[in-house]
Amino acid sequence: MTEASPPAKKPRKGPSLRARLAFSVGLVVAVLASLEALARIAGAGDPTAFGGSRLQYQQIYPPLFRVDERRPDRARPRDPRLVDRSFSLRAPPGRVFVFGESAAFGLGLSENASFSRALERDLRALGSPLEVVNVGIVALDSRQVRFCVEECAKAYRPEWVVLHVGNNEFLELHALRFLEATGKKPFAVSLDENLRRSRLYLALKNMSIEARNRELTAQTFSTAALRLSERQLVETKGVLVSREERASGERRRTSRRRGSGSRPPSIATRTCGAACRP
Repeated sequence: MTEASPPAKKPRKGPSLRARLAFSVGLVVAVLASLEALARIAGAGDPTAFGGSRLQYQQIYPPLFRVDERRPDRARPRDPRLVDRSFSLRAPPGRVFVFGESAAFGLGLSENASFSRALERDLRALGSPLEVVNVGIVALDSRQVRFCVEECAKAYRPEWVVLHVGNNEFLELHALRFLEATGKKPFAVSLDENLRRSRLYLALKNMSIEARNRELTAQTFSTAALRLSERQLVETKGVLVSREERASGERRRTSRRRGSGSRPPSIATRTCGAACRP
């Protein structure tokens, strides 16, 4: 009699494809959740970085100034949106820093006709040697102005600070609403809106923005979104403009039509170039 051979063992069945996929997804979610928690604990992904706006022409990339290569005792703008004028790194003389947006910058005027230069002339007439530094940048809202104040106060400790803040708070919201109303809102913008609650995402995004803008040029900042005509904005469905704003726009247009050809251009018109054309 021959001894019967033991029955062959069945191969062990591994986890199903569905189980493997579920494990992989769970692992990825767990890793991302851990990284998100670490980012929040570390304070990474500041939503107010660069001034808190998603519009590049409103973003601030410090430092705003750098040491003048020709005169090491003075600083010159690093940001091309600032008036190209140097100032003393140390007092005396004391320094007055003027912060704001287009009105403080002097949009539509020669630099010599700006508020900062007028203030400096008045101070000279009173016998004061105070130096006035123009830190106005066109189209900023109060968040970016505050960012500039904090950065300059820490770096240069000015003796005096002047704030001139207008009504640019609507620009970022208006730009997004305009894209929605015209159906031109890119997928990347919608994705960014949904991911902005993640500190991990914001940390990676902020690092990318900082790396791209180590060197600033005039091409870094686009103000094309500011150059839409009033009629375009008024007639676009979904972008609400009050009656008062419409009436004000009509009055300005009527005034321009009446004034064209009858008077020589003002100093402001002759010096501002393309920046102040309607």
